[in-house]
Amino acid sequence: MAVEEKKKSRRKKNREEEKEPVSKKKERKAYEFPGQKRDPPEERDPLRIFYESLYEQLPGCEMAQFWMMENGLLPLEVAKQVYEKKQKKNHQQRLSSPIKTIKSVTVKKNTSTPSKSNSLESKTVLKQLKKRKLAAEDRSDNDDDNFVPVAKKKVKK
Repeated sequence: MAVEEKKKSRRKKNREEEKEPVSKKKERKAYEFPGQKRDPPEERDPLRIFYESLYEQLPGCEMAQFWMMENGLLPLEVAKQVYEKKQKKNHQQRLSSPIKTIKSVTVKKNTSTPSKSNSLESKTVLKQLKKRKLAAEDRSDNDDDNFVPVAKKKVKK
C-alpha cells in the first residue's frame, strides 16, 4: 500500500506542476514612438529598403508614412503627426456607411402624382442593372474571342 500512496502523491504533484504554466499571459511590448506596432526591421530588409526609398521620393505618401510609423522608423515629431493623421482617417472610415451592392430592384408604381426625379432615378438604376447583366453575359460568352483562324497558304500559279 505504501507504494500505491507514493504513486498517487507523485501524480498529484505532476498535475499541479502542469497547471501552473497555463496561467501565463503574453505581455504586449510597449514602444517609445506613437503608433509603433513592431520592432524596427534590419537595415537590409527588403520591405524597409522599399518603404524608406518610397518615403524619400514621396514624403507625402500615406502608405510609406504609416508603415514607417508602425515600425518605429520615423522621428518622434513626424511620428506624432502621422499617428494623428491615421487616427483621423480610421475615425472617418468608421463613420461612413458601408457601400451596399444592388442585387435586385423593385419599382413601385404610384397612382398618385408621379414625380420626375423618382422615375428618372428608377430608370437609371434599371439601365445600370441591364448593363451589368449584359457585361456578365459577354464575359461568359468569350469562347468566340479565343478563336484564331488558321492562315491558308497561298499557292502560286
